[in-house]
Amino acid sequence: MYRTFAIYVANMNSNTVSVIDSGSDKVLSTILVGSAPYSIAKTSDGKYVFSMNSMDGTVSMIETTTSSVAAVINVGSFPIAGVVSLDNRYLYVACRDSEMISVIDINLRTVIANIVLNFKPVKIELSPDGRKIFVLCINSLSIPVIDTETNTIIKRIALPGTSYYTPTDFKISPDGKTAFFVSFQRPAIVGIDAENLTVIEPIISFSSGVLNPTSVCISPDSNYVFVTGVSKSTGVVMRIKETLPTKIITTKIVYAVPYKSVITSDCSKLIVLNNISGSITIFDTNNLDKYTSQYLGGALTDIVLTPSCKYAYITNQPLKAIIKMDIINKVPLLALPIGDFPIASQGTYIDLPTPPSMKLFRPLVKDTESFDLIKDGTATVDINPSLIMDTEGNIFGLVTDPDNNPISNAEVKVIDKDNHTVNFDYTDSRGKFMFRLVPSDHYSLVVVSPDHLLSKIISFSLASGEQKEMDVKLTEAEISSLGVLLGEMIDENMLGITNGVANLYKKVDGGDVFFAHGYSEVKGLYRIPYIPLGLYTLKIQVPGYVPYESLVIFDREYLVAITTSRLTLDTSNPKGKISGRVLYNNLPVANSLLELYKKDGESYITVAVTSTDESGYYEFKNLPAGTYFIECKKLIESQI
Repeated sequence: MYRTFAIYVANMNSNTVSVIDSGSDKVLSTILVGSAPYSIAKTSDGKYVFSMNSMDGTVSMIETTTSSVAAVINVGSFPIAGVVSLDNRYLYVACRDSEMISVIDINLRTVIANIVLNFKPVKIELSPDGRKIFVLCINSLSIPVIDTETNTIIKRIALPGTSYYTPTDFKISPDGKTAFFVSFQRPAIVGIDAENLTVIEPIISFSSGVLNPTSVCISPDSNYVFVTGVSKSTGVVMRIKETLPTKIITTKIVYAVPYKSVITSDCSKLIVLNNISGSITIFDTNNLDKYTSQYLGGALTDIVLTPSCKYAYITNQPLKAIIKMDIINKVPLLALPIGDFPIASQGTYIDLPTPPSMKLFRPLVKDTESFDLIKDGTATVDINPSLIMDTEGNIFGLVTDPDNNPISNAEVKVIDKDNHTVNFDYTDSRGKFMFRLVPSDHYSLVVVSPDHLLSKIISFSLASGEQKEMDVKLTEAEISSLGVLLGEMIDENMLGITNGVANLYKKVDGGDVFFAHGYSEVKGLYRIPYIPLGLYTLKIQVPGYVPYESLVIFDREYLVAITTSRLTLDTSNPKGKISGRVLYNNLPVANSLLELYKKDGESYITVAVTSTDESGYYEFKNLPAGTYFIECKKLIESQI
């Protein structure tokens, strides 16, 4: 299984729900549901998503791991909205034309109660503590409040006046103390004491056409409240005092039609969808005069923010698409075609089965205990590595140029702490890259533009199961300015030596600090890249040969240092041998990498490298006496 943040979109005229993977920006599936899906609800654990199907009086219960409809549940007429209880046991469905709330037991997949309202519900909100549900009804003079323990109406909060309200939005502060109700016809902003279930006067009323409120939003820290609205010629965004009684703090006129609003999780940005005008406006929550508008076309119907709040996914009704917006740089990135008339969306983390094309590489590792090898002696060391079972993570991101334009076909590599490339790919046409199922460890991300004029290297750690988002802006030739050591190991007959070890140490405060190592391969050649300016000591180790040491200087950028190490045979003719087999679950492990370390003073140095054959056998020969240990590594390819 792998975990991803997915967006579910109700396509009203297609009778479908589209599922978008925010990690790969692909439509994972299109699920056929009931007639005219109008809204989406979800369980907090991401196991189920519900489609309220307005025209056939049903709810489609979608199992997210299989993207299939697990149950179709009959409710009242015109189900228009739904909310799931905090314990994920019940789904409350507002059935507009039946004038009731249907309560679904999610485990039993059936309706267990119908709560009669005698008014047409259009929106429901669950209190932060999960104990109450507030219901907004058309042409009503009250707000019914339901006790979720007894599924009964415990109070109808009386709204001021005798004219009916047409509610457009209702939000409860995260601390559960206050709520704000806005109405389009009989335009008003009403503050409510959500604990005592009473209206706190005065309310703010408007003349129709002067201002008709369309949405209200409250920040996660409860410190910001904003109301949007429309007049005859302009749109309005207002900041409202977060405590009661209700009071307008500041007003901003916009030349758009504000329809829906949301605040980022860090409370720094207010994002407003302008429906008919087809634009999105991003405000600074502390200063409404600081804003950026971006035209997206069509009519915008809903918005989902990713957990990092770096991106927003916005449904566009006439374009039949969902648009991805970079909230930080305030630019649209891509559009994905979905169904006809996308009207509502929800985002949630989900667990999905790994497709057959996706392989998981789990590491088999083992460091042996240190052991002594006597002069010309032999040691048999069988190795039984352990399989690391950490939950794998995903690494994904966007590569852009200095002007924030996506870079396609950029090289992206993940390199481990031994300087080995463990993942490699190119960015797609949208500048996106993604590496799935990467074991937790310390890595470097290397990114190079197609023309090699821009590059960057970033060190990072990946925790177990982490979803690591790494957006990279290339502004300079950071990697190209680093040095590369191209080396060759040859014997006295000028022939290349394979399986030699090149250990590179950087001189720091008069001492040598290990930097990286490489292994000689065909014709004795090896390569160590990404070397910063400085003085280095190169130590060559090959069993049966005298160790070779030299100074390497990287005194300017872009330097490619070429060195040849001509090794002489060790006249003491050491004949020590270490051999054994690598077994996992009593089965041989072929092609396992083994590095042999020898004690050198107070530390150990890599002196040889080899790999196992098909029977899991390995051997190191021509070894002098000393204290050694072996590091064994192998990535096991497997299906999840």
